[in-house]
Amino acid sequence: MKEGWIVLPGGEVFPKPVQFWHVSHRHTLLSLFFVFSIGWALELVTHFEELAFWLFVLDQGPTKREWFSSWEYRMWYLGCVAAILGMPITTLAARHDLNTIDAWIFLVGSLGSTTTNVAFLYVLFRFPSFLKHVKAESAQPDVVVRLTTFYELNLLRVLLRFIAGISLLILAADGIRGRHDINRSLFWSDLLLVLAAVGQFVSSAITLLIFFPRSFAAESGYHNKAPSTDMRSISTFPLPVSPSSPKSPEPVSVRVSMLHPASPSDGVTY
Repeated sequence: MKEGWIVLPGGEVFPKPVQFWHVSHRHTLLSLFFVFSIGWALELVTHFEELAFWLFVLDQGPTKREWFSSWEYRMWYLGCVAAILGMPITTLAARHDLNTIDAWIFLVGSLGSTTTNVAFLYVLFRFPSFLKHVKAESAQPDVVVRLTTFYELNLLRVLLRFIAGISLLILAADGIRGRHDINRSLFWSDLLLVLAAVGQFVSSAITLLIFFPRSFAAESGYHNKAPSTDMRSISTFPLPVSPSSPKSPEPVSVRVSMLHPASPSDGVTY
């Protein structure tokens, strides 16, 4: 008999309750829960860092501010401390009941993720005006294109993070209290887990696109050509009128250099 399953005399198989596991196996499971909580804490740290960075960029005024002396850095620092200490402490506090310890980890972690996503809505709300300001300052086209791409990708990423966080939050809340109707239902539990998995995976892939953007123009070897300084324009002007001439002369087309005065070599066509 393997740990984790019970086979009844009639051939029915169902998960073995954790309290019936071997002591060493329960200790191993608890250690894995600590590793899981620390990993989730590090993910929250990266989310806090992204939020603080964009707030720092949006709040840049005429005078340049230093990152390490800004309130955004202090907010990120406090958020990191709360995440790194809070997630393992949650595991430590719930260690006596291995049946619900994962629910408590999911509850605290999903609450942290959802709170960060709600705060990120403020960044998304202010970003269009920030883009207008960047364009008004005559920024390079590549910078404007990259910021616009960041904005569009962040819209999708925050939506997916909301889906993942809320799905896990529902499962965690149902696992801690109530009759566990959602967790007992194969349809709803599987649906929420799939939504959470897809949201986490796709949002992480979008994060890679944001931090490591591709430049298709550079990859294809395209470079902007400098404007030519040898272009000539065609201008038309009348010849001087002779006092003895009864009529005004016909217009004459002359090639005049844009950058150099006319020279004798410039041809005049009548």
